[in-house]
Amino acid sequence: MRGVPSLRDGGPVSEFTVYRLLRVVQLLFDYLLQSGVVAADPFAGFAMNRPARRARRNILTRAEVTALYGACERLAERALLALTYGCGLRVGELERLNTREVRLTDGLLVVERGKYDKRRVIPLSAGVKRDLLAYAVRRRGSEPAFLRHARGGRLRRHTVQKWLTGLAERAGVEKQVTVHVLRHTIASHLLAEGMAVEEVRTFLGHALLATTQRYVQVDAELIDKIVGK
Repeated sequence: MRGVPSLRDGGPVSEFTVYRLLRVVQLLFDYLLQSGVVAADPFAGFAMNRPARRARRNILTRAEVTALYGACERLAERALLALTYGCGLRVGELERLNTREVRLTDGLLVVERGKYDKRRVIPLSAGVKRDLLAYAVRRRGSEPAFLRHARGGRLRRHTVQKWLTGLAERAGVEKQVTVHVLRHTIASHLLAEGMAVEEVRTFLGHALLATTQRYVQVDAELIDKIVGK
């Protein structure tokens, strides 16, 4: 069963998903036995150990995000935060983003090829638009990529992570900061502010609502920290 591709990302299904599905089948046979529909239990003598859940997703507080912005020394770093936190882009979407897809005049960012090759349009907030415009007018190089490194070439994920790690160190943020962490963070912040799950799903480009709903599973104490109450 582990060879069956996940509907979420196309990779192998997790151990917990396998356990959960087998548990459903086991409960079904319990019911069928009690109802007299079947005479034998295929799960008899079969022990299933519940796998440990993954650790809670790493989410930054608003104060930590503010500290990251305050640690920026270059317009490119602010643009990176605008695209990862402000727009919730995945690392692959960030790598593929071209200048023509950042429509600053219209206040829109177009993800032409997201996960599962889905296209989506992200409205830019005033702050995100300002940071992207400030970077765009000073950017160098002929590379069609929107975000570029110092030599003018397309920014790749290893450099993106290097920049984020440097920002976190300068900002004094002890949590690991990655593109995915920032994506989870903006989703959690939007949900904590009251945005509907369906709207966050559209913003993030999730194919399944259930994927977005995992972001809702944040305890009240963490939400209070996120919104700064």
